[in-house]
Amino acid sequence: MKVVKQDNESFDRLMIRFKNKVNDSKVLKLYADNQSFTSKSERNRSKRKQSKHRKQMITIQNE
Repeated sequence: MKVVKQDNESFDRLMIRFKNKVNDSKVLKLYADNQSFTSKSERNRSKRKQSKHRKQMITIQNE
């Protein structure tokens, strides 16, 4: 990641731009995901659980 300081830009603003760039690129999320091994079955279970939760939220909103 590279952020070039613009004219009359404070260090705080520069850090905010850098932080936003890092968050947008999802580098930290990939790093955190790779810190521990998750089996394929665990990933599938998690996806099913998220899907079930989304469906429940949609049905609640439609009522």
